[in-house]
Amino acid sequence: MAAALDRVAAASRTRPAGDAAASEVRDDLLRPAAGPGTPWPRACARAGEADLLLAVGSSLSSSRPAGLVRVAAEAGARIVIINASPTPYDRVADALIREPIGTVLPALTGAVPAV
Repeated sequence: MAAALDRVAAASRTRPAGDAAASEVRDDLLRPAAGPGTPWPRACARAGEADLLLAVGSSLSSSRPAGLVRVAAEAGARIVIINASPTPYDRVADALIREPIGTVLPALTGAVPAV
């Protein structure tokens, strides 16, 4: 796990602070919405601009979360999947972490320098 956390930390340093493509954590991203100002199109646009996408605790079997991984991967982003079980997108991941997210996330936030 330490090597994977090192790769995530290194990737996180490629974006300047305040970058417009920085992620937003939004509960409504998975709800259907339409139009350019709604969360889903914004999430897709940001996934396409990202250098790094973390897929945390998702089976990626639902089309919306999986779609963000696909968009980011096709745009050349690094993909890190943190999930207890395999996902259909494991083959495109730069790093797979099969540890409990309650263990990984505190370690990850401690490994990534504040921006």
